[in-house]
Parts: sequence; structure tokens; C-alpha cells
Amino acid sequence: EFGWGLGRDVATQEEPGFVQTKAFQLDNGDFTLWRNFDSQNQPPEAQYIIWRSIEDERRNQRYDLLLAEEDSRSFLPNVKVGFMSSKGSRNVRDEFITFLTEDLASLDTSSPDGVIEQSNDPNAPFENFDNIEMYGYQLAADVDIQVESKAYYLMFDKRLLNERFRLIGGARFEQNTSEVSANGDLVLRGGGSPNPLEFLPKTGGYSLEGWYPGLTAIFDFSNSFNIKLAYSETIALPSPREVSPYGTSEFNGGDVDVGNAKLQPSNVRSCDLGLNYVHDERNFIGITFFRKEVESRIEKIAALGADNFTEITNPDPFDYNSYQLLTYSQNIGAGLSSWYNNPNQAVLKGVEFEARKSLDFLGHVFRNFNLGGNCAYIDGEVERFPIEIAGKNLVDRPVTVLRALTEQPEYIVNADITYDNPDWGFRASLIYYHISDVLEMTSLADSDDVYSKDYGQVDLTLSKTFREKYKLSFSAKNLTNTYRQSFYDAEGLEVTRHKYRVGSSFSLGLSYEF
Repeated sequence: EFGWGLGRDVATQEEPGFVQTKAFQLDNGDFTLWRNFDSQNQPPEAQYIIWRSIEDERRNQRYDLLLAEEDSRSFLPNVKVGFMSSKGSRNVRDEFITFLTEDLASLDTSSPDGVIEQSNDPNAPFENFDNIEMYGYQLAADVDIQVESKAYYLMFDKRLLNERFRLIGGARFEQNTSEVSANGDLVLRGGGSPNPLEFLPKTGGYSLEGWYPGLTAIFDFSNSFNIKLAYSETIALPSPREVSPYGTSEFNGGDVDVGNAKLQPSNVRSCDLGLNYVHDERNFIGITFFRKEVESRIEKIAALGADNFTEITNPDPFDYNSYQLLTYSQNIGAGLSSWYNNPNQAVLKGVEFEARKSLDFLGHVFRNFNLGGNCAYIDGEVERFPIEIAGKNLVDRPVTVLRALTEQPEYIVNADITYDNPDWGFRASLIYYHISDVLEMTSLADSDDVYSKDYGQVDLTLSKTFREKYKLSFSAKNLTNTYRQSFYDAEGLEVTRHKYRVGSSFSLGLSYEF
């Protein structure tokens, strides 16, 4: 059996917007603009309008040949050989127009601190901003990314021992390349002079190839109970945002993320052991133990200025003076964060539990209801960057050698109650989701690590099928409109950093199957 596929995806994104200051104060009908909450005695800093355009194009192709043996008694396994490739290009252009403090103050000569009177139109209180003239135009970044991946693969699937034992395996040979380049200067929007991004690497990328095997063994003790053992090797490629060397301000705090063009892929080795009991799709239970080892895991750190922590000017990696780092920008009054390859090996291990149970045992009225969910506990640790330890020792705040992984929760819980009536073609699910605290980024010197606070939310999904081909679906996300919060871990004390609501979202869709 010969299979093939061709695809081309094109995506464009425009992000215009008027970037306000972090806070404004209402006083006697006037709006006073402040960059920071704690700078009430200073005039407002520069305002700017941004335009960011992103163009993304990807082409992919796949060809494979399946050799299948219909006679299960045959010694020959089912075999698939194939080739797949993908090419992608991405351009990010970031530009802005500035408005200086003098322009704001000119609207009211009696107030040199830049107070802008409220408009007489109650429906447009900021209408007087329309009279501000621009001061200048600047290109913050023009970044191109080219990526290409090729893979040749071999897969086999064979049942043995009267079809009670199944062996699935294979290997692929991958070639991955990437080129990152910034055209012109890199400018931190609103950062002024000196430019904090002036000496960042403007080019980067990677080129690597290798074999990545995988093997899964499944043994059926009975028609309902089986055990599964799996091993695989793969790579984790950095995302386009992580390698794009331009600054992105957070709207909920003003801190700036800057991509690192020198990022390299991470190698991942995984082992899983699973036990499953399956009666049918509405009655099953399973438990899986897993372990992952990640070499050179990509971690987010509150620092900027070094593209490789292993290149130091002093043999002592725990001497803070060995590094050239910019950890804070006095120009914009904000922290700067970026992504780096941790030179140490990260280890993740844990367990996942999944189950679903029909409620028909409660009576005929519950025959279409079922209850299910899954939960995972993840123990993930990595040795700290040498610069992390050196920075803490510098200010006499020693830290443990091991820490949690960034963007890795300790546990995740999903639970739902579902009504599924195939006679009506109707399905409804009420879903609960909860995630633990997550380390957003680690810090240097006298800064504190930043965490995302744990939260839970409730979602609702509905779907109805008509005439077997039409399906109407509805979803409501985050019905509880729960808070999102980040905090500093100040030596064991949680200090709130940001707290906000993301709101609820609703979607309606109609699909036709032919």
C-alpha cells in the first residue's frame, strides 16, 4: 500500500496597538500617566504605538510504502518504510512610533508633569490622546528564520504467541537545520540609549543529524488486561519565539522576553511502563510510570547578554565576575528574560493514572452517563546553571544545587462527567482542570525565582449530529473565570507579582462530513 501527502500552510498575523504605560491615576477628572506604580513623583515616560507583523509559511511532504501480511501466522511482520520532509520560513517585523513626555505635557501647559485632561465625551475619555503628534519612527527588529527537516524511517508491527504479544518498533534518520538572522540593528522598544540589545547575537541556528530508535512491547494477559513497555529517543527543537532575537513586553507587567538565536535542540530519552484494563470505551482503567532524560534542556532565565554559559573568562564557573550579563535595564525599568540551554541533564519521572466508568449500574436513567479523568504527578529536577549559584553566593543567598524545571508542573488533574446519547447524536461534557504551581523562570543575584500560581477551571462542551453528516458544536472555556497569578519565591515566602483574570471564552462551530 502506497501512501503520500503534500501540504502547504501560510499564516499571517498583524499586531497593531497603542502601548500604554503600566498604570494611570485618576485625579479630579484628569488622567495622569505613570510608567510604574511606584514612580508617582516622576513624569510619565515615552509612549509608543507598535506594529508587529509575522509571516509564516511551511511546506511538507510524505511518502511511505506499507508491506502488510494478512496471514497472522506468517513469520513476516508488517513493515512500513518512508520519507518525509518539511521546510519553513518565518519573518517577524517589529516597528514603533514614539511620543515623548514633552508631547504629552504640551496638551496642558499648566502641568509640566504630563497630566492630560479627560475628554468631554464620556464614551471616549482618552479622546485627547488623538491630538498627540509623533516624535519618531524606529524599526525594532526584522528577523528571518529558515528551518528544514528531513526524515527517513522504518517501522514494523508483529504479533506473536497466538497474537497475545505485539512488538512495534522502528527507527528514523533525521536531518534538521535552522538559520536565524536579524536584519539591521536590534532595538529594545522604549529602551532608549544605551541600547540593551546592542551586543546580542544577531545570527544563529543549528545543523544536526542522527538516528532515533523506538520500541514498544505489549503483552495481553487476557482480552481485557495488558502490560506495555516502551522506549524511544527523539529531539526537542526550540520554538520560533525562543530563537527570535527581539523584545516582547508583557502587558501585565512590562517585563521583556528576548529570544536567543544561539539555542540548540535538546536530546530526549523516554521509558514508559503501563498497565491497562479495558472492558470497553466507557469502562477502563490504566496506570503508567514514566521517566525522561533531557540533555541540554531549554530553560528560561532572568538574564540577558550571554549566549552560552559554558564560555566564561575565568576557570571558576561559580565566580559571578566571570560572566558578562545584563540582568536589568535601567532604561525601561523592567527585567529582561531569555532562554538558554542548560548544560546539565534534566530528569523527569512520574506516574499517570487514567480511568473511565459508565454510570449505568446506578439505574436505567444513568445508562448514557460516564465519569472519567486522568491525573499525572511529575517529579522534574535539573542542576542549576553555574551562574545561578554564583549569583546567589555573591549576595550571600545560597541556593540548593537542584531545582524544578521551568514550565513543568508538579501535577495536572482532569476530570469530567459526560452524557453521550448515540441515538440522539448528542454529547455533553462538564470538565474540570487543575494545574499546580509552575516555575516560570529562574533568577540571578538578588532577584527571586518567578512562579505561576496553581489554578483550576471548569469547561463545558456540547455537540449535536444531524442527518449523520452535520455536527453543531459549542464550547465554553473557563466558566469559573478564575484568577491567574504569578509570584516571587522570596526565600520560601510567596510575594504576589501579578494577579488578573483571563475571562471566559465561547465558540460555536458547524461541520459537514462527506
